[in-house]
Amino acid sequence: MKRILTCICSAALLLAVGCRNQSPSSNDFTVTQYNGEKQTEVKIKVDGYPDSVTLLVDNHYTLDWPGDNSLSPEALKELFLCAFNDSTSTNFTQAINQWLSHPGCSSDDYPAILSFIQNRDSNLVPHIHNTLSCYYSTDSSLHIFHLNTESVSNFSQCEKHSSYFIHIDPVTRQVIHLCDLVDTTNMGEIIVRAVEDLVVNHETLLNLNNSYKASGRLPVPDNYYIDDTRSCITLVFQPNTIAPESCGQPQIILPIFWLSKHTPLTQYAKNYFGEGSYLPE
Repeated sequence: MKRILTCICSAALLLAVGCRNQSPSSNDFTVTQYNGEKQTEVKIKVDGYPDSVTLLVDNHYTLDWPGDNSLSPEALKELFLCAFNDSTSTNFTQAINQWLSHPGCSSDDYPAILSFIQNRDSNLVPHIHNTLSCYYSTDSSLHIFHLNTESVSNFSQCEKHSSYFIHIDPVTRQVIHLCDLVDTTNMGEIIVRAVEDLVVNHETLLNLNNSYKASGRLPVPDNYYIDDTRSCITLVFQPNTIAPESCGQPQIILPIFWLSKHTPLTQYAKNYFGEGSYLPE
């Protein structure tokens, strides 16, 4: 039976208020915080169940968002893609309204919804709560946007969560990718060595999928963050990539001095991390 998803808005509360400006590291870099939420009743048709099912969706966001011209067009586009999974729009109002109206579930969730309905208390309605957040910080050398998405439902035992970091150079206003810090040519093999050799990554090694253990190479994510002491780069993988989904987002820690023994650091990275933090060439 063809699955049909129809949104019926019965109760909606939308609030979007600019709250504050952060202290920027450049005169015309500004960040404003926005908050909003929307509750929606969604009617879905589930295979194996004769009647339409009502699903209550609660979407909520808290976003530190850059002001006009604070980022380069390319960096702004990347931020929109990470926050809203939209690679075409850079209109904040349009993007957030589309996100608020998203039903919050896919056909993959239907079996769990159907099981919940068939075994539920008659007073309960399938409910899903989605949260989108973006927090801004700066370490005096980089602007950092930390994006989080979370989805929690009463019909599934699995909570979905993802986290992503975007680093912005304050001068060029471009995104600083991992390849802007190190030579990533052989990074797949280097990551495996970090998992196998460094005690700090022992838990990731235990949870690693067997296929990657056998291949001797891991995919190289562009999602990373740098610790407060600027001594480590931590790679962050999406759920269900290198380890089972129950492990969440696996992280692999790469100490800068150790990393510099295995792959060259860029001049940008040397300036950022400072002398003494890496092995001289």
